[in-house]
Amino acid sequence: MTFKDFDAEEKLFLRRVIVAFGVVVVCFGILIFNLYNLQIRQHHYYTTRSNENDIKMLPVAPTRGIIYDRNGIPLVRNVTWYDIAVTPYKIADMDALLKQLTPIVDLSPDDIADFRRALKSSSRYRPVVLKNALTDVEIARFAVNQFHFQRRHDQ
Repeated sequence: MTFKDFDAEEKLFLRRVIVAFGVVVVCFGILIFNLYNLQIRQHHYYTTRSNENDIKMLPVAPTRGIIYDRNGIPLVRNVTWYDIAVTPYKIADMDALLKQLTPIVDLSPDDIADFRRALKSSSRYRPVVLKNALTDVEIARFAVNQFHFQRRHDQ
């Protein structure tokens, strides 16, 4: 029959606990030292590097232009095109809006009739084109009166 020496085992266990605790304390000490070193002693160095490393916005013009075929004949040209579109659910009084826009963009009765037909056949939540291909004069007049027709995103 073997007898266990509980006092020796208890001392061995206590030594292991103290050693493990010491290792944990040393590891935390190393972490705290590195934290102090990075955040306090080298703060100026990393701040300078960070400020030099920020994102710089450089405008890059899109590569657009005329597309030519192999014989040098233009196939596609860039055309600036302005339309006026209305999203029906955002407009409380459509007749008043059309009345305001008529002198600005020269809406004809045919334009208004086409718009009303398109309005009936589309969703209230999709923009419906009121007038295509505005002229430079119409664009200028609308730009001057644009503040009357501000977009509202509160709904």
